Amino acid sequence: MFEALETSLTCRYFVLHSSWFEREVSLDYIKQMRKGIAEMCVLAVLRQGDTYGYDLVVRLSSLEALTLNQNTVYPLLSRLRKAGHVTVYEKASPEGPARRYFTLTLEAVSYTHLRAHET
Repeated sequence: MFEALETSLTCRYFVLHSSWFEREVSLDYIKQMRKGIAEMCVLAVLRQGDTYGYDLVVRLSSLEALTLNQNTVYPLLSRLRKAGHVTVYEKASPEGPARRYFTLTLEAVSYTHLRAHET
């Protein structure tokens, strides 16, 4: 539970600061910064445990300043999978077709741990 709060606060911190930068830097810089923040938020949520794509979208869409939706999250998950940070497996769903669950690789767990403890 504490980790979930920590993740939420970390993502909100980055989002708030990205909004502040909007007045100070170019739009290209903001776009790249938000892309990196989005990646770290996805990794932070997955660090809490395996989740399926739609659940991840719902959880991250609450970060209003970041404006994450399925058009952002699914391509990001694909990039993370290709980079070896995320693996995918299917699990039966109580409602409808099987869901694709995403989980962090050991490499990504180490990476997120190091990034979370940077000063």
